[in-house]
Amino acid sequence: MARAAAEVHVFLNPAVFDPLGPEGRQIVLSHEATHVALGAATTASLPLWLSEGIADYVALVGNPLPDTVLAAQIRRLVQEDGAPKALPGPAEFAGSNTDIGAWYEAAWLAVRLIAETYGRPALLEFYSRAEADKDTRAAFRQVLGTTEAQFRRAWQARLVELAG
Repeated sequence: MARAAAEVHVFLNPAVFDPLGPEGRQIVLSHEATHVALGAATTASLPLWLSEGIADYVALVGNPLPDTVLAAQIRRLVQEDGAPKALPGPAEFAGSNTDIGAWYEAAWLAVRLIAETYGRPALLEFYSRAEADKDTRAAFRQVLGTTEAQFRRAWQARLVELAG
């Protein structure tokens, strides 16, 4: 039986959105549209790094700016403090976190690492599996053939390389 979809609304803060300029606005709209398309309102069980990272991945695919620009905030944090110990979670995405932008970049880089290493179809399968299982453990193992710990180490190495 098909489930009726709930209405989804995207609210944009004009004080933040308006100064972005056309390219920045398009990135934000693409990010939010990805959440809508993937049903993010009903996927609260996904880790935030995956949910936010895939939305940024879609929004930034094909963006010609170099990673040094697109990931400037996480680069700075890694240069100052070293690689994060864990993939970003609720504390990193809290609105009160002054480094929230860096954590969006870190999540985007994690998702991009999946796409680059395993391919876009595997990324989508990973996302779907994690959503269905309400957990990423089986998705890491069965879709990517790795563990979260192994993936996290590869992501940390990528961040350190980028911060170089």
